[in-house]
Amino acid sequence: MTQLILLQLDHPEERCELFLDYFCLLFSAHLLETYAPSFRIASRFRGGLAPWQKRRVSELVREHLDGALRLAALAAECGLSVSHFARSFRQSFGTSAHRYLILQRLEVAKSLLSDPHLPLSEIALRSGFSDQAAFSRTFGSFIGTPPGQWRREFTFRRSRSESLDRNFSNGLNAA
Repeated sequence: MTQLILLQLDHPEERCELFLDYFCLLFSAHLLETYAPSFRIASRFRGGLAPWQKRRVSELVREHLDGALRLAALAAECGLSVSHFARSFRQSFGTSAHRYLILQRLEVAKSLLSDPHLPLSEIALRSGFSDQAAFSRTFGSFIGTPPGQWRREFTFRRSRSESLDRNFSNGLNAA
């Protein structure tokens, strides 16, 4: 680019407006590619949600586990029509928006189940289910075991792991 502009400066009588337009365009493209790489990245995302849309949808779903958030509101947050959003969501997350909501509820429920003093009814409400029966039914069908049994197995595995860690640490200290 420097050589092109130097030629024009050496011969001002041959200066061409078309050349200056071309040079400005070339220089602008160079600046954009060098200092604004997000333009290049954004063009790669076809047929799914852009990374910012995925992050925003994930945040909104976590904030509204009760299911009060409608598909139209999620689509509006992403600036898409409802049908385009639904297709893009499925392509990006590998599942429907409703199933994704349920999976997020179950993840929250699993973390709450680690507290043995928290009743299942409270866990159901905190994780967005309408009642304990709906929670137990959904948990069992998705996870494969009822929540009470999952909690017992989780507590057993955790206590066993802690005991192994303690024994391992004691063995290191003795050596």
